[in-house]
Amino acid sequence: MPPSPLKSGFSLIELCVVIAILAVLVILGVPALSKARERSLAVACLGNLRGWGAAIAAYTADNRGELPPDQAPRDRGNPASSRISIFARLAPYGNYRFPAVNVGDYRGSILGCPAERSLSIQNTTCYALNIDLNYRVQEESGYGFVTYIRTQTLQNASQYLLMSDARGTSILYTVSKTRFESWTYGTARHDGTPNFLYADGHAAPFTGKFHGYSDANGKTAFYRNLFFANGIDPYSRARQ
Repeated sequence: MPPSPLKSGFSLIELCVVIAILAVLVILGVPALSKARERSLAVACLGNLRGWGAAIAAYTADNRGELPPDQAPRDRGNPASSRISIFARLAPYGNYRFPAVNVGDYRGSILGCPAERSLSIQNTTCYALNIDLNYRVQEESGYGFVTYIRTQTLQNASQYLLMSDARGTSILYTVSKTRFESWTYGTARHDGTPNFLYADGHAAPFTGKFHGYSDANGKTAFYRNLFFANGIDPYSRARQ
């Protein structure tokens, strides 16, 4: 009697087992793929901040080494002249259009963080400038705008925070942890880890504990150097 041919194909039970295994693999793999994507977006965001650093460096080279202020008079000789935002001031150096005409002006430019899901023409700010460099806020605080900060005199450039992740504001609020999180929305992306740009041009995720300069834990030399030029708060600069 000739041997029976080998059985070919899958039984229904075997097919169900294979499908179940594939389903488990997909379920296990999706979170890993999602985390990998988030990490890649955070890295792209760091690239944006380095682009801001290059734009700021080009601006300072054209302006006697001065770091760009936000909401400062357009005509420096006339304090009553219209104010200009940091984004409009740096547009010629950052190769982007401002004000934006469409969402595409943000996507693919340093204006828009790749991880920002709610990006729209109204959401013009994915990054914010240190409040220490905000002309209007300092002027309205009662002690006036103290000085334009020059890189030549900046002794803590590698520690001094220029820009951060943000949403819906150009002001990086450093007064407290609460304002940084709920006014700047600095922790709204990248799983709560904000990306920072420093005055020497390097960008890195801030993995430490954020404390504002008015918080009990934020009065150390580390935070003074993080928030203030040369580690000196504007009140002290005004008295010098």
